[in-house]
Amino acid sequence: MENTKPFSGYVYLLEQEMSALFPIYKEYMMPREKDGITHVQTVLLRKLLHGGPSTVSDIADAMGVTMAAVSSLTDRLVKGGLIIRERSDLDRRVVIINLTSAGRDEIEKYMETSRKKISMVFEEMGEEKVKLLLEAISYIKVGVEKCLKAQKVIHSI
Repeated sequence: MENTKPFSGYVYLLEQEMSALFPIYKEYMMPREKDGITHVQTVLLRKLLHGGPSTVSDIADAMGVTMAAVSSLTDRLVKGGLIIRERSDLDRRVVIINLTSAGRDEIEKYMETSRKKISMVFEEMGEEKVKLLLEAISYIKVGVEKCLKAQKVIHSI
């Protein structure tokens, strides 16, 4: 791998900016319990909205949490009427999690609110800066993909 030392100053600056951004982003964008839904709940609901009915195991893998954490989270969402649990017809041991119509409405309302908030931030930034941001994110994505590919090659040796 190439020498990363010349970039250490930029890494530090990125860490500083991200550390400063996260608390205000969280305050502005992420829902709280008092809003009726938490951020973690939105992650699960979005996964179901975009990926369809899923097993507890699939949800845990996608969210990077344990199956026990997903079970606890789904308990609250079932009580709130946002999701349902069903047994698989193929294997009765497997539990399938699915959105209810209320759950679909709730996550779609959350996503619409999020889009409006992001649009307001973009309006504050202006079109040129938004374009630069999106371009930078694209560069980061490509760089991470290349590093992941290189990492896989290194691990396969």
